Amino acid sequence: MNAKVKVAIAVSGKGRSLENLLTGDHPFAIGAVICSNPKAGAVAIAESHGLPLYHFDAKALDPQGLEAWLLAQGISWIALAGFLKV
Repeated sequence: MNAKVKVAIAVSGKGRSLENLLTGDHPFAIGAVICSNPKAGAVAIAESHGLPLYHFDAKALDPQGLEAWLLAQGISWIALAGFLKV
């Protein structure tokens, strides 16, 4: 049996899309969450599911730091789920 590809979900709001993705049956596994808004409801959802969470300031994103973190989590793809700014 093949392992599912791990996807990071980028969020910035209430987390409805993240919650829907977490409750669905998909050919991928949600392996992490990326968020630019520490007050986003999606943060609590990610934490309640035990997902690794990467917070960043949208005005000071460190692309190399994000890339290193994603690689360390084994992430192959990033999906935007209501994420509106970088």
